[in-house]
Amino acid sequence: MKKHTCGPWIAEMEEASDHRGIAICAPANGWIVATITPEEDRQADEIDWANARLITAAPDLLTACERALQQLDLIGGLPATIRLLNEAKAKGRD
Repeated sequence: MKKHTCGPWIAEMEEASDHRGIAICAPANGWIVATITPEEDRQADEIDWANARLITAAPDLLTACERALQQLDLIGGLPATIRLLNEAKAKGRD
């Protein structure tokens, strides 16, 4: 069972906020996964949008990590203990 909202995720302007931040949304179910709200009375800037793009890439990055681990397992490149630890960390479990 997955413990995260499935991708893809998109970044869009959040109109409900007084600060006009950025909402990271999962269009498949309409959920807001995260928000980036600029401090003080300013609108989102280039750094905020760069962070939003990084957050929206999370589902794809997780998939890439899982596939890389599978390939390493096939060639015997990672001991089982390290593989399990990395999988847990990638999914936010310590």
